[in-house]
Amino acid sequence: MAQVASAPIGSTRRDRRAFDQMDGLGVFGPRAKGAVRPPGVVVVAEPVFYCFTHTRSPLSGVPQREYARPVTVEITCATPDRVPDLATLIGRAFSDDPMALWPLHPDAAEEEVRLWFLWFDEMLAPLGMLWEAGRGLGAAAWFPPGEDERFLEIDRAVRPRVASLTDDGAARYAEFWDWIEAHSPDEPHWFLDHVAVAPEQRGKGVGSGLVRFGLDHARADGVPAFLETARPENVGLYEHLGFRVVLDENAPGAGPHIWFMRFDP
Repeated sequence: MAQVASAPIGSTRRDRRAFDQMDGLGVFGPRAKGAVRPPGVVVVAEPVFYCFTHTRSPLSGVPQREYARPVTVEITCATPDRVPDLATLIGRAFSDDPMALWPLHPDAAEEEVRLWFLWFDEMLAPLGMLWEAGRGLGAAAWFPPGEDERFLEIDRAVRPRVASLTDDGAARYAEFWDWIEAHSPDEPHWFLDHVAVAPEQRGKGVGSGLVRFGLDHARADGVPAFLETARPENVGLYEHLGFRVVLDENAPGAGPHIWFMRFDP
């Protein structure tokens, strides 16, 4: 039987609209060091239904409160056959994200970003770490604790293919992601690698549902969750979901400014 979230997701329409306008959060980041479960094992393999209602606070001088229809987001483990469609969705979302463009090249096209995620996620999906909201409404990659070595294996397998998309033989790509990896927390944690929402679905709670889905796992395990973002507008939105900034600095080689964020259960 599918589990139903007991806590509301997205307390106000403004909060959910703001969150779902985000194109994505973090890409290919650090992995937990120290396993608390067998590699590749995810807590919930069944569909999870996040149900919530929300209200909007009245504007100044407007006495009434507006109530919206309850929203349900079904989150399931994405199967390998869903990866091409989800890579298109994610590639579109990250087509202007500094964490995608800088490692490839500043003029990287959306198709190049799509290929990058396709190659990565087609190795991720069989491990049960790629999650889909509804049917192509959104997607997120959550790495459970103890998967740092698994990530490194995938990264080593993908890098030669990614080199064909770069303008410097993947030198900048390697420097950037090695720098990100150096900031990997030593303690076991859940990691939000990337998340994206279909443009027409933003503002409907899909993005917040995908994030809170992973945070529920972190709470159940009693471990923190981590992410990085290069979008300054995302920082406050993540803080609304319970994250806090633990470090922010520029990537080497005049790279983008990165915020490293932590959630404590």
